[in-house]
Amino acid sequence: MHKTPIVLTIVAIVLLTAIVSAPSIIYGSAKPAHISTAPALTGQISQALAASSNGQLTMPTYGKDYRLENTKYFDDNTWVVTTIKPLNNNMNRNVVVLEKQAGVFTVVLGPGSAFPRTTELSMPGNLGEYLDSQGLFYDLAE
Repeated sequence: MHKTPIVLTIVAIVLLTAIVSAPSIIYGSAKPAHISTAPALTGQISQALAASSNGQLTMPTYGKDYRLENTKYFDDNTWVVTTIKPLNNNMNRNVVVLEKQAGVFTVVLGPGSAFPRTTELSMPGNLGEYLDSQGLFYDLAE
């Protein structure tokens, strides 16, 4: 009887046991971290808020720093407008417009409290009409 297959089987069992038990040995009784889910669009909006703030070192977090209100979809769900409501004094109330590009929503306007009327030309009519009805356009001085 050859001992090689038995030895290989024992080595394989020892290795599998070590691999399976390694996380509990390394982390002890630590509980696994759970990341809460955030609504769609919040990653892009947090990045836009961080980029638009002067000198802010951390990216705003949905549910801690802000939440979204009055989210409306336009033009077969390819455009979205939403209001960013601050939950603390670190930012102002803003509106942001996103467009789905290559399957991903991208911030194309804002964050801001009003936008030049000329931006209306690059968006679907029903979205422009909605923004106008909300008083979010201003005319540039000529």
